[in-house]
Amino acid sequence: MVVEDDRDVRAALVRTLAPHYTVTETASAEHALDLVLDGFTFDVIVCDLHLEGWSGADLYKRLSRRGDPHTSRFVILSGLDVAARYPALAVELGERLLAKPMMPAALVATLASVRRAGMMA
Repeated sequence: MVVEDDRDVRAALVRTLAPHYTVTETASAEHALDLVLDGFTFDVIVCDLHLEGWSGADLYKRLSRRGDPHTSRFVILSGLDVAARYPALAVELGERLLAKPMMPAALVATLASVRRAGMMA
C-alpha cells in the first residue's frame, strides 16, 4: 500500500511499484488504518511522513500499539532529516526510513528486503 497525499508523488510511487506489487493507494493515514482494520493485508506499507491529518509516524505508532504485523513491513519516506527531528523513530525504523528523493531501483530493492525480513518476523 502507498500512503501519500501528494497526487503526483503518489502516482510516481505507484508507477515504480506496480511492476513488482499489486498496489493499493490512499492519500491519508486514517484511510490506510481503516483498510488494515477491515482486514486487508499488504506486503509492504510505504508511507510519507508528513500527510494531511495523521502523519506517517502516527499511523506507524497506531499499528504498533495494536501489535499489527504490518509494522515490520512499514517504510516511511521523508524529505526531512528525520534522524535529527525524530531520533527515536529513526532508530526504530532503521533501513525502513528512506530519504526523498530516491532512485526507483533503490526503493524497489529496499522494499523487497523489508518484505522478506517482515515475512520472517
